[in-house]
Amino acid sequence: MVLLEQIRTIDKKRIRHYIGKLSEKDMEQVDRCLGISLDLKIISN
Repeated sequence: MVLLEQIRTIDKKRIRHYIGKLSEKDMEQVDRCLGISLDLKIISN
């Protein structure tokens, strides 16, 4: 589960360890949802 209601950025140095991985398909879905949340326009190649 990925919660995108409150997006925050942190420095990579604060990340101690990974707690999981997302498949490429799931990551594409996260990207789409972030785009919608941030009202980003999709630019295709």
